[in-house]
Amino acid sequence: MRGEWVEKILNEMTLQEKIGQLLIVPACPQFDPEVLFEVMETYHIGTVLIKQGHPLAQVPFLNTLQNRSKLPLLCVADAEWGLGMRMEKTLSFPKNLTLGAIQNEALLFELGKMLGEQCKLVGIHLNFAPVVDVNNHPHHPIIGMRSFGDDEDAVSRKGALVIRGMQEAGILACAKHFPGHGGVEIDSHHGLPTLSSSRIALKPFKEALTAGVRSLMSGHLFVPKLDGEHPASLSYPMMTTLLKEEWGFEGLCITDALNMKALSENYGAEEIAEKALLAGHDLLLYGAHLYNDVEAILKKLIPVAFRAIETAVKEGRISEKLIDEHVYKILLVKEGLGLHQNRYTPLPEDLMERLHSEAACHLRDTLFQEAVTVVNGTLLPAQETGYVKLWEEKSIPSHETLVVALNHSDQIPCLQEICREHPRVIVALFASPYLLRELPPVTTVVGYEWCEAAEKAVWDVIEGKAKGKGELPIAPL
Repeated sequence: MRGEWVEKILNEMTLQEKIGQLLIVPACPQFDPEVLFEVMETYHIGTVLIKQGHPLAQVPFLNTLQNRSKLPLLCVADAEWGLGMRMEKTLSFPKNLTLGAIQNEALLFELGKMLGEQCKLVGIHLNFAPVVDVNNHPHHPIIGMRSFGDDEDAVSRKGALVIRGMQEAGILACAKHFPGHGGVEIDSHHGLPTLSSSRIALKPFKEALTAGVRSLMSGHLFVPKLDGEHPASLSYPMMTTLLKEEWGFEGLCITDALNMKALSENYGAEEIAEKALLAGHDLLLYGAHLYNDVEAILKKLIPVAFRAIETAVKEGRISEKLIDEHVYKILLVKEGLGLHQNRYTPLPEDLMERLHSEAACHLRDTLFQEAVTVVNGTLLPAQETGYVKLWEEKSIPSHETLVVALNHSDQIPCLQEICREHPRVIVALFASPYLLRELPPVTTVVGYEWCEAAEKAVWDVIEGKAKGKGELPIAPL
């Protein structure tokens, strides 16, 4: 019977074991494992964040952690555009802004399903994806390539499709960063941004709930219209009153990394942990990948957060009943994933071949092909062209038509100089389409990102082997 294991375990747990279930720590194979083992055992950690490593090392590492843990661990990861975002020698699929250009939106469901299948192969149970923030501050797109675009309806549709696909594969999706990080000018990694009422974009999160999303991540965003005192990640009105009570969300509520400067520069670590839990979060995330940052989390922040919650319970600011409610939800997710019966991930001999399957590579290539967008296509198709990549040191070819590729804004002055001297230039843009506003008004083929799959897709359009099928995921510039 569903919940039977949860009830049994919860009744047997100490307060300290319950508190440990609320914490997420980074599990990096390159970091000193003995430190991680000690922290996980001392503080009864229930969830680990996969940050680094080759799959052939990561899977045994996770299994070791599972073996050393009294209760099964929930394994989470940032794999927004695939395992390649965090793991070595794995595939990277297009980022969200590239996907935002795709008109055949059924491919978004297929991508979500593939992301889920890839996560499952390496022991990930919950993927911190998709980002459903809207780039509705076009002059300062903080989320940038991580957003599907600046149209709230399109972002809502595409996000919901990825969610459905991922969860079809048996992996929990996570819509982030509630209530929307796209309309601010400050990156919350560096400071606390304020979201004005005119830039609040809640529809993608509502659509995520309709799609059945199993978890949601809050952002470190000060939204005066919704809470005039605390940022979303510490806000009871946003996380409980709005999200849970008004919208009826029953999935896991997860904080963004509580060690980010948006909070750490404004609150103490003890206050952050206590307020985040009281706001309504089930899981408190502490994440990093740099060695010193991971060390600080494990040796300093986790002990402080753990003791802060323990003290708050003993002093009556947090009830043990509230702790039980959060732990019950977390354990119920673990039971639903079957972790109470088998917490280990198999390591087949052909794991790397499976991660680079023909189907996965074909989907990646198709997504890049479907995204290619043409702006002012007067010089297309083009044959017998010269080609120069501005990130490489090359002389400018003397062909009649010149294709100039750029992948960074720093290269724009060089492009402008070439356009002044050369009468027939085609730009191959392997970067954010927001750069279009700074480019000369010449034929431009947008590939969105620099990789071999994107380059091939762009060249197929330049040479007339394919037509640009995508549409700009941003308003006309």
